[in-house]
Order: sequence, then structure tokens, then C-alpha cells
Amino acid sequence: MPNFEALGFIVTAFVLVELNTTSSQQIDRKNLGITMLKKFPARIREVHAVTGDFDLMLKLRAKSLPELGDIVEQLQQYFPISRTRTFVAYRSSVEELTHPFILEELEVLKRPRPPEVL
Repeated sequence: MPNFEALGFIVTAFVLVELNTTSSQQIDRKNLGITMLKKFPARIREVHAVTGDFDLMLKLRAKSLPELGDIVEQLQQYFPISRTRTFVAYRSSVEELTHPFILEELEVLKRPRPPEVL
């Protein structure tokens, strides 16, 4: 995983997105997420469809808070978004499978399992 801070991306944020749709409209969330990733390749790191009052949750990286604001405003211009709610992470405890115990567990899961004895 890249060292985002070394690359200047010091802000991590999660943005909840409510899509602007009517009951007759269906938006392909998967393709919309891919389009968002392509439009903001270094900034949007993840897109998740979620339950509740919002439709998508984005994980963003930015070089500053003003840049984060610009990205959210651009998202609202380019995509059918009625509202957003942004949460800025002030500290990350464990992130993107980088913690040693997560990596160890993944290695264990990759190992072939012995056949079961009945």
C-alpha cells in the first residue's frame, strides 16, 4: 500500500452520498462507483453501497481540507447527488490491511488446509 502521507495526502475522509433519484429511476451503483474512481483516481480510494439514509460511502484522500471541499463540490457537480455528509478522520488505528496481525491472518488463510478426517 502506498504511503499516502509521504505522497502529500494528509487528509482521510469518509463521505456519505445520497443519490438524487426518483422512485422510477434506477442507478447502477457499481458502474457509478467505477466512474467516480476513474474521475478522481488518486482521491477516491473506495466506494461502498450502504444501507440507511445514504446510498454510497466513499473513502477519500486529499492534500488539504480545502482540497477535500473542492473534491466534494466536484462530485456534486459531476454526479446525480442530492446531498453528502463528510467525516474527517483525525487518526487511523488500522487501515487497509496494513496492520501486522491482519497481514499474518491473511497469510494463514492463504495456506492450503489439510484434508478433513472423518
